[in-house]
Amino acid sequence: MKSRPAVFIFVFIYGFFLSKQNIMNFNLVSAVCSDREIEALLNFKQDLVDSSDFLSDWIGKDCCKWNGVICNTKTENTSVVQLNLRGFRLDGMLNSSLVELENLNYLDLSSNIFTETLVPSFLGSLRNLRYLNLSRDFRVENIEWLSNLSSLQYLDMSFIDLSNASSNWLHIVNKIPSLLELHLPSCSLNSNIPSISYLNLTSLKVLDLSNSGFNSTLPEWFYNLTSLEKLDIHYNSFRGTISEAIGNLVNLTNLDLSTNDFEGEIRETLGNLCNLRALDLSENYFKGEIYFLANLSSCTESSLMSINLQDNQFSGPLPDQLGSFKNLDFGRLWKLRILRLAFNALEGIISEAHFANLTSQQELELHSLVFKLKPDWTPPFQLQVPNLQACQLGPQFPKWLQTQKNISRIDISNAGISDTVVPTWFWNMTTQFSFLNLSYNQIHGQVPDLLFPDEPMSPGVLELDLSDNLFNGSISVLLCNPLRKMNTRILDLSGNQLSGEIPDCWSEWGNLQSASLAGNYFTGEIPASIGSINTLRSLHLRNNYLSGELPSALLKCTDLRVIDISENEFTGNIPKWIGEYLSLLILRLRFNKFYGVIPQQLCHLDSVQILDFAHNNLSGTIPRCFNNFTAMTTLQKDGDSISYSVYFAGPKEIASLVTKGREFEYSNTLTLLTIMDISDNSLSGDIPDELTNLIGLRILESLDLSKNELSGSIPQSIVNLTFLSHLNLSYNNLSGQIPVGTQLQGLPESSFIGNGRLCGLPLNDCNGGFNVEEKQGSVDNETEEWFEMKWFYVSLALGFVMGCWGFCDVLIANRSWRLAYFKFLDAITVKLCNCCSSSKPDNQHQKLNECKP
Repeated sequence: MKSRPAVFIFVFIYGFFLSKQNIMNFNLVSAVCSDREIEALLNFKQDLVDSSDFLSDWIGKDCCKWNGVICNTKTENTSVVQLNLRGFRLDGMLNSSLVELENLNYLDLSSNIFTETLVPSFLGSLRNLRYLNLSRDFRVENIEWLSNLSSLQYLDMSFIDLSNASSNWLHIVNKIPSLLELHLPSCSLNSNIPSISYLNLTSLKVLDLSNSGFNSTLPEWFYNLTSLEKLDIHYNSFRGTISEAIGNLVNLTNLDLSTNDFEGEIRETLGNLCNLRALDLSENYFKGEIYFLANLSSCTESSLMSINLQDNQFSGPLPDQLGSFKNLDFGRLWKLRILRLAFNALEGIISEAHFANLTSQQELELHSLVFKLKPDWTPPFQLQVPNLQACQLGPQFPKWLQTQKNISRIDISNAGISDTVVPTWFWNMTTQFSFLNLSYNQIHGQVPDLLFPDEPMSPGVLELDLSDNLFNGSISVLLCNPLRKMNTRILDLSGNQLSGEIPDCWSEWGNLQSASLAGNYFTGEIPASIGSINTLRSLHLRNNYLSGELPSALLKCTDLRVIDISENEFTGNIPKWIGEYLSLLILRLRFNKFYGVIPQQLCHLDSVQILDFAHNNLSGTIPRCFNNFTAMTTLQKDGDSISYSVYFAGPKEIASLVTKGREFEYSNTLTLLTIMDISDNSLSGDIPDELTNLIGLRILESLDLSKNELSGSIPQSIVNLTFLSHLNLSYNNLSGQIPVGTQLQGLPESSFIGNGRLCGLPLNDCNGGFNVEEKQGSVDNETEEWFEMKWFYVSLALGFVMGCWGFCDVLIANRSWRLAYFKFLDAITVKLCNCCSSSKPDNQHQKLNECKP
């Protein structure tokens, strides 16, 4: 009898598992798709191009196991409810058989290659759709079909060109009151956001309209989206001020208004948004003091983690506890991880109190503020990114950095540091840095072996900027360590006092993209090992004492876009391989000793925008194929800076260019410039028509052909260069009339002087050219001037002879004068001989100066 409970329990457990198995078997059987849905999916697949075979398992009767197909098996009748084909690299057409999937509520076709496929209007028949993602694909003619999706909660059409459907996009979307998230970034929408009389989107939580070409003020209906949690309209051209009604959006957690044209002061009501976790107002024209931060910090339990206000016109003192506002306590923002206030006009002194309770701080970006911290201060945080550009940290190296163990990127450039040497403890920290910028300080001493980490797995500094300091001596220790291989991508040592030859050990720098050694005292030749860096894109060696010819090994650097070796002592012919193997944007050989003709092969540089051969010894004619420089004939669409940095604060391409007779540095607008300067050589022949007769060449900014031996007339086609801001043809042998054109006649006279037979405005008018009487008059004037000059030289010679004879006559007649004069000459001769014989070759010039009578 005692065994019966055991048996009962066994039977109960067995029965339970048996029933469980039956339930599982029932679900397994019921998971078989209907024939109609299987047929619909196979028809849909038939019109697709599946180059990656992601749909190869679409076979059999159980479509619920097919790749990307998700079914609802909780009901008696199994049905397909989700189709997730994101990133399957599909192409082709969308078959309307999808409408047979009546219970489909989730459709993701994003990140495929449907770039030429038109979005079909039948998608509007999928009335149960709650999620639709078509981003990064498709063409769109209209979006009227969207208004039929009354259950839609999530819509993502990012990176789809909606310009053909942009006039009524808002009115269509406004017909979907169920919408919770709307993602339309980079969609080329209408420049003006339309107004609406009644807003249905009261449930909208996420709105992303970034980078979509808007150019208007912010409409009032934005401030009525009171359910919004995330608002992103960055990278547009929104203008005007922010309304006080911004305080209505109390549910916002993320607000991004960056990179627009907003202006005016920020309303204090913005400080009512106590749920904010991330606030980005950077790169606008906001001004005034940052009062709104007072309200944010007074929230009982602020969740703010990121503040980015950089690149505006905010001014005034920095607030207390991160200044002057008594009710502002940044200590309450204990969750704050990112604070970016750089590039404003804020002022004030930073003390320990500003950071008292910021224990979570990871990124700190301040600008032009004065740090007054106790030498033994230990911060309560561990920074990952201290960007303190132009803050006054010096003159001593900031010791508190020694406590920071997690720094990955650091910028303390232009920080007033003038230590004789960077502390050893800081150099030891560089093993954890990927980005280091110490530029524009006054740091002395030699550059150490900081790039070679002791830890084998450490990548070392990927981007290093030590430019514009007082580092001196050789860089062999830095560059030449055969035991370690370098991962550095950017190296800038320009503007120091480094000397000696450039070490020939670049073969270990295989990842280098940009190298600048400009503005130092380097001598010798360019080492051939630089040619082993096949990733090199930018090479700056300007303003040194380098010599020799350009090594042909550089032709292996086929990614090179910038070569600047100006202001050195290079010699030889300009190499032909520059045009045969490279695709340069900038080529500067200015102020060297290159000679010979300009090789025709350079005409293959169809991407070149800046070509500067000025102040060399080049001869021959200007190649007529210079009209192949098509980058100089194409209007540049933007002024984005050239940068090889992966960090926003990384170094940008800088070129010191001479235009309008003055030297300027260009960076942000460098891609907009087109400059050709071949002045101060010995080029001869005429100015080729091919150089000026291209209509597109009108955007050429500066053309300098001065101080050569060019002859002939100025080609009439030069008047097509209507965008030319600087033209210099002075000091050549040009003749004839200056072509008539508004642009040329508006240039200064100095653009044409030094051409004896050139006439016309802005020089003296020649009425169509020289006539015979003018020529004869010129000859008569020259004859008369030569007659007067001959008498001047004859008189000068006679005067010299008579004066010399008179002096000699006195010496002959007076014996005492004669003896004194020759004794004086003997004394001078003896003194010079004794002095020069005792001098060493190294100080010969100094000794001779000391021996002058």
